[in-house]
Amino acid sequence: MGPCRVTGGGHSTSGEAPDGEWDETFAEVKTTGNPNWYNTYQFGGQAGANTAMQPQPKGQWTHHQQKGPDGSFTFHAGTASAPPGTEITLIECSDPGNCLPARPAEFKQIDFNGVGTFRNIRSAPPSLAHVIPNETYHYFEVHIEDLGEPGRAGKQPDINDALCPPEGSPGEVANCGCPDFYRITIYEGVYPEYDPVTGKVTNLNKTDVIYDVYGYLTGGNLQIHPPTGFDMQ
Repeated sequence: MGPCRVTGGGHSTSGEAPDGEWDETFAEVKTTGNPNWYNTYQFGGQAGANTAMQPQPKGQWTHHQQKGPDGSFTFHAGTASAPPGTEITLIECSDPGNCLPARPAEFKQIDFNGVGTFRNIRSAPPSLAHVIPNETYHYFEVHIEDLGEPGRAGKQPDINDALCPPEGSPGEVANCGCPDFYRITIYEGVYPEYDPVTGKVTNLNKTDVIYDVYGYLTGGNLQIHPPTGFDMQ
């Protein structure tokens, strides 16, 4: 564990095939005759600049669910953005060393969490029934693995590839032969109650998951960097 930060963005897909686990290739989508069982999404921003340290890490992150069983929406969190109370709360880095040709950094994996809000919700599934755009506040977690290259010819690695686990390698040593990996988990929302001293939301739901997607990037790039000069002072 140690300090670092992340920048970048990309796009990916996530889902489970009607006949079992999806191999993440669109050939299987065609065989089912129904392309609506997988989510397509894009994401990006930065976490850790100008600081990744407590008591208040900085950053902005946006996740855009474009289409699929979870409908369409934008989810945003940012330390300096509206509405007040949305923020990056904690940043942790792990898996020492870096892959090539990724930027030299001390770590290959980064996890950050925080508070965000939804907007522009369309075709919402039952899991998002209690979401009120810009009003309910949601705890979220992001896991990223910077493994050098974003994707293999626009598709994810085979799901049976033991070197590239379908859910990434959190807590393990990631394989530099895999594309970059991204996961976001969003929890049920609350009407926020604030700490009068810190201004932080105190009643977050960190138990009930309402949205969870993960996969190796099919395009884009995520880069883990050393901490900023501000943090190195």
